[in-house]
Amino acid sequence: MEPHEKALITVHETYDQGRAAIIKMALQEADVPFTATNDIIAGIGLPGMGGIRIQVLDRDVERAREVLRRGGFAT
Repeated sequence: MEPHEKALITVHETYDQGRAAIIKMALQEADVPFTATNDIIAGIGLPGMGGIRIQVLDRDVERAREVLRRGGFAT
């Protein structure tokens, strides 16, 4: 894997756990690997911890953004 293919890019950020769950399901269905940071912490509601960030590898950004567009979650 090339170094740029290892970089994680945030394709969506939200404080809404339901929205994050739908996006994660859509990415799984489209077979786009991702990670969700702050997923548990955002659910607890700790101040200053930020929202849930959905991140994908640099090589998967365009596919992930297309999934978001189709689902009405484009940012």
